[in-house]
Amino acid sequence: MASRSCSEFGTVRRKAIEKLELALSQIAVSSLAWREAFACLGAFCVGGTTWTRLTVLARGEPPVRAG
Repeated sequence: MASRSCSEFGTVRRKAIEKLELALSQIAVSSLAWREAFACLGAFCVGGTTWTRLTVLARGEPPVRAG
């Protein structure tokens, strides 16, 4: 059995999560238009969070600790 790299595991995990999300969305929201709208909103939120985290890391400033 060939070994897999971390990126391949990430891809497999991402595809599994996408299939799970699609299945759950079909249960919760019957309209295709609403499913697409919620998917776009979710993608926007995830992308915004990722962009924010990468921007903070790119600055090189140490994180601020509470307390």
